[in-house]
Amino acid sequence: MAKWTAYPYDLFDLDAAAVKKQWARLHAGDAEPLPKDAKVLEAWVLFHRGEFQKAFDAGLKAGGAGITVANKAQAIYANYVEKSEKTKLAMFQEVAARAEALQGEEPNPLAAPHRPPHKRIVDKDLHRLKNLGDALRCRSDIESRN
Repeated sequence: MAKWTAYPYDLFDLDAAAVKKQWARLHAGDAEPLPKDAKVLEAWVLFHRGEFQKAFDAGLKAGGAGITVANKAQAIYANYVEKSEKTKLAMFQEVAARAEALQGEEPNPLAAPHRPPHKRIVDKDLHRLKNLGDALRCRSDIESRN
């Protein structure tokens, strides 16, 4: 994968202890549970520091719950930092594909109360990303015709 553009603002000076302390506040909107795996936590630290490509790489390498932080890092980067519409679309499609693969781990994930919260959130986000992906593909098709 090509090197991503650096986050254009000052990076946040956070470490694992600071992220743990502020976890509930940082994740009030997505209800992501505090990771038990140190590698996944480190990926989230990188995410909250604004080091999106490093967070993405660390999340993929960690696997499991790390896929959630990888997806979020790539989606946030694509939405707020990436300039190329073509690259944005490709990135959102990659996020949707990984989220869909996670969804495949559960036969009926939306009806599974035992499903870990990060996977239930991915299920909801997957539907949004599919709609976004469809909209971006439609936009891309229209632009290519003009």
